Amino acid sequence: MSEFTYKEYLPLNARIIIDYNQKKGEKVKFSYPKEMEYKKAVWKSGYPTINGFWLVLNIQFFMYVLVPFFIIRWISDYYHIFGLQTATGLIIDTHLIAIGIVEIFTVPIIVTFYLSRNKEKLSTWIPKMGYLSGKLLGFLKEMDFTPKDITNENKAIIPIFSNVTLKWFPDGDFNKYLEKIEILELPFHYKIRFFWWLKKWKALQNDYLFRAVFHFSQKPENGSMKVEFI
Repeated sequence: MSEFTYKEYLPLNARIIIDYNQKKGEKVKFSYPKEMEYKKAVWKSGYPTINGFWLVLNIQFFMYVLVPFFIIRWISDYYHIFGLQTATGLIIDTHLIAIGIVEIFTVPIIVTFYLSRNKEKLSTWIPKMGYLSGKLLGFLKEMDFTPKDITNENKAIIPIFSNVTLKWFPDGDFNKYLEKIEILELPFHYKIRFFWWLKKWKALQNDYLFRAVFHFSQKPENGSMKVEFI
């Protein structure tokens, strides 16, 4: 979110309250459903985001760069357009595949270790990587709130989302009357059984599904609010 900067280590799955009317103290408050030591949190929550982002970039590179390259090379090799020998082509392919496998697994580890040494950099880049990954994969969703979408309690609600990213762009009365934004995990527990023949169920608290509530001082009569979220 552009409205504030996280000051803690991982802006993942956090409960967030943004109060635009608060005159003194912090206008943003957030906490975590589960507390864990910094090092464990980095590798349990931060690394998957970095790894996923790097994998998405590699997929994009493969689709738009390597696939055309291989097609051109195979065609040229088959018809001997450029006089390439099959053995030479196989060596090139083998080296490219080997390099690709190595960098896919090693680069995220190096980047995670580098960012973990600076909490400010970590808290800045983790949300950006999560946002870009979701956008490139088509997971980014949009909603356009109008005055008719506001409840009788002067609220605009996103009932469920993953709390990976949330951006809002209010104008008119939406910008004038917006007071507070709350992002809280949905309060429920669920049971999981790891193997179907085991009779014992394990109760788990939901830490990954959230809802966002936009509070207004009064119901907007004009304007709108575009919201992007994952």
